[in-house]
Amino acid sequence: MKHQLAEQTELLGLTLVQSISQSANANHQLLTEHVSQFSRLHQYAYIRVQHLDKTLIEKRVTQPSTMPKWLANYLSVSSPLFQQSFALAEQEYMVQLQLQASPANNYIYGSFKDVCAVFAFFICFAWFILHIAIRALKAPIDALHQHTNKLANKEFTEAPEIQSVSEMNALMSSHNRMTNQVKELVNELTQRLEHAKNALYRDELTQLGNRRLFCAQFDQLLSDEKNQSGALILVRLSEWETVRRKEGFSVARSFLEDVIYTLQTHSKQGVNARIFRLNDNEFACVLQHVTRDELVKVLSDMASNLARLQGQYQQKKEVLVGAVLWQSGEAMSEVMKAADEAVLIAAKERRKYHLYEPSQHIKKVSDMLATRERVLMAISESTLGLSQHSVMMSDQVSLMFSEVLTKITYQDEVIPTLLLQSKAEQFSASGELDKRIFNLIRSWYVKGQLDLPVSINVSVHSVLDDTFYAWLAEQAHQFSDLFTSIIWEFDEQMLSQSQLAPQVISKLHKLGSKVAIDHFGTGDNTLLALRKWPVDIVKLDGSFIRELEQKQDSWYFLENIIKLAHSLGVVVVCEQLESEEQVKWAQQLGSDGFQGFKLALPHAIG
Repeated sequence: MKHQLAEQTELLGLTLVQSISQSANANHQLLTEHVSQFSRLHQYAYIRVQHLDKTLIEKRVTQPSTMPKWLANYLSVSSPLFQQSFALAEQEYMVQLQLQASPANNYIYGSFKDVCAVFAFFICFAWFILHIAIRALKAPIDALHQHTNKLANKEFTEAPEIQSVSEMNALMSSHNRMTNQVKELVNELTQRLEHAKNALYRDELTQLGNRRLFCAQFDQLLSDEKNQSGALILVRLSEWETVRRKEGFSVARSFLEDVIYTLQTHSKQGVNARIFRLNDNEFACVLQHVTRDELVKVLSDMASNLARLQGQYQQKKEVLVGAVLWQSGEAMSEVMKAADEAVLIAAKERRKYHLYEPSQHIKKVSDMLATRERVLMAISESTLGLSQHSVMMSDQVSLMFSEVLTKITYQDEVIPTLLLQSKAEQFSASGELDKRIFNLIRSWYVKGQLDLPVSINVSVHSVLDDTFYAWLAEQAHQFSDLFTSIIWEFDEQMLSQSQLAPQVISKLHKLGSKVAIDHFGTGDNTLLALRKWPVDIVKLDGSFIRELEQKQDSWYFLENIIKLAHSLGVVVVCEQLESEEQVKWAQQLGSDGFQGFKLALPHAIG
C-alpha cells in the first residue's frame, strides 16, 4: 500500500505542478484556485505552496475514518512527501504534496464488516440446520423409549385389522427389516462372544497354544524322536462353559488353574512333560519315556485329586480324562485319533479315567500305509463297498437325503476310511481317494441305483487342489443333474483347521451342490463357523443328544444353536439317534431331520 501511495503521490504532484505552471502569471488568487480545485478532486491530501521561504498556501484535506481509532492508528499509512520546485513569472515556487491512507483503511474496514455479517449469517443458518437434524434424530429414539416403557408396563395397544394387500406387504417388509436387525444383533453378540473367548485366560501357567499349533508340535515330537515312546493325556472340562456362565469368570478361572496344577503335579514323572491348551475346554499333556504301569498310576493319582478338587467348589464340575500310549514311528494323525477315541470312551463311563492302547489291527494298517507309494497303491487297488444311510425328515417318513458310507478293503484288511483319508492328506493324495470314491458313486447313479439327494464326504485338501477341482467341474458339466442332488459333507474340526473354509464352500456351491457340516458342535469355534461359513446343512454331533440324559444344560445349548441356525436359513439334522427318547428330544428341539440306527440302518448300494 505504501508503495502505491508513493507512486500516486508523485503522479498527482507532477500534475499539480504542471497545472500551476501553465498559468500566465503568479497571481496568488489564481494559485489558490488551482490548489482548491485540486483538493476537491483529490481528498485526503496535504498541499503546501511556498515562495522562497514564505508559505503562500497550505491545505490539509482529511475525512474522519470509519474504523475505531486504535485500529486506524495501527493501520495508518502515509505516502512519502512529494516536493518539487517550478518557476512562474520569473519567480521560483515549491510545491509539497502528501497523501494519506484513510480511503484504503475505510474500504478494508467496510469489507471486513461485510465479511463478518456474512459469516454470522452462515453460523446462525448452520446452527438452525443442526438443531433440526438433532430433533429429527432424537424423535425416533424418544418414540422407542416411550414404546419400551409401555412394553415394560404392559401397556399394549391393539393392532388394527389389515384392510388391504398393500398393508400386508408393508407389514411383511417391516417384519423382514426387524428380522435382519435381529440377525445383525446375533452376529454382533457372536463376535463379542468370540472375542471374549479368545481373550480368556492367557497367562504363562498353561504354556498356551491352540490345537493346530499343538498338532504341529506333536508331529515334530514324533518325527524328531523316533526312538522314543510315551503317552498323550487329554483333559476335557465338559462343564467349563456352564461354570463360567453360572458361577462367574473368577470361579471358573480358579477351577481351571487348579486342574492344570493337578495335571502338572502328576505329570512330573515323565521326561520333558509338556502341557498344551487346545481350546477353552480341552488340554493335552505329552509324557515321554513312560510305561503303561506308570501311566496308570498317573491317571489314578490324577483321578483322586480331581475328585477332591471338584468338591472344593459350590457346584459339581466334570473333568473327563483320556490317555493313549504312542510308540516310536507312529503318525501324529493316528495318535490324535486314538486320543480322541479315548476321551469319548471316558465320556461314556462317567467319573472314570480311561487308558487306550491302539489295537494290533490299527498298527498293522498304519504300517501298510507308511509311505506315499503304499497309500496310492491302497487307493488304486483296494476294493470299495458303498452303502447308504438314510436321513429322514421330521415326520420320520419322508427321505431328506441319504449319506454314502464307504468300506475299504486292501490285502484282506479292512482299512478305516478316516485312517486312509488322514494318510492320503498326509501324503497329498486325498484327491486320488475322493476321485475314486466319486467315480464309483457316479457309476451307481448312471445305473439308477442311487437314492437321491445324496451326501458325500470329501476332504478339504481335495477341493483346494486345482487339478482335482478342475476334474470335478468337468464332471459337474457332464452330470449336472447329479451335482444338483449332491450334498458335500465336511467334518467341522477338519474344516475349521483351514483358513480357506469359506472359499472351499463357495467352490462347491458354484458346481450347483449344497454343503453340510458333520459332527457340528465339536469344533473350537462353532458359533463363528455358523456365522461365517455359508453352509446349507449342519448335522449336530450325537454326543449332545446323548448328554441330554445327564446334562440338562445341553438342552439350552442345542436349542439356541438350532434357533440360530434357522435364523440364518440353515437346515439342522440330529444324528446318531439310537432310542425313542432321543428321537423325541430331537423333535422337541425343532430339528429338521433325523439320522440314526433307530430310524434307518445303512443298506448296500446295488
